[in-house]
Amino acid sequence: MLGLLLKTPQWVKPMAAGFSVGYPIYELTQYATHHFPPRHGYARYIERYHMAHQYNPDKRYGVSSSFGDWMFGTAGA
Repeated sequence: MLGLLLKTPQWVKPMAAGFSVGYPIYELTQYATHHFPPRHGYARYIERYHMAHQYNPDKRYGVSSSFGDWMFGTAGA
């Protein structure tokens, strides 16, 4: 149905696969950043990046990555 609506049926399966993988990663990262203190590495970077969003909700929408904010210019200061 979505493929017919968008007139791009070849993109339905890749979009469904991306959503099926991406959304659980988003949810797990969201949960982890609020409930477990990260010690080092990428987890600590993402936790700090996400918490900056909590105090400035108009910026930094990335939860599991800062790539989207970099691409759309919503990273902020």
